[in-house]
Amino acid sequence: MQEEIFAPILPIKTFRQPEEVVDYVRAHPKPLAMYIFCTDKKRTNYYIRETRGGGVCVNDCMLHFFNPNLPFGGSNNSGIGYSHGHFGFLEFSNQRSVTHQNRWFGSTWFFLPPYKGRMFKLLIRVLSRWI
Repeated sequence: MQEEIFAPILPIKTFRQPEEVVDYVRAHPKPLAMYIFCTDKKRTNYYIRETRGGGVCVNDCMLHFFNPNLPFGGSNNSGIGYSHGHFGFLEFSNQRSVTHQNRWFGSTWFFLPPYKGRMFKLLIRVLSRWI
């Protein structure tokens, strides 16, 4: 129970009290996924609310992984970032904005100083409508 298991093995650990579960999860590195098998909604919500990590799947295994509309990933030691569909595209893309200004008649040039003459009057007129 000290290393990640990438095999068709599902370790099961039992506890007597819900607080023991939370204490156990908090005492270890954040998990990539947490699988909760429980029919008590209050207890399930307690586990979700009181722990941190990757995805949570209730009363099933891997269901959250197979859904391409959900982000899949961990946090801290279990991995950083999300994959799958749109979330994976955003996570593994380097988004940046690029703007181009017209060199001779830009959309913001009249907001720049010096303010004088007709430009000053136009600026006052435009700004007075927004204020």
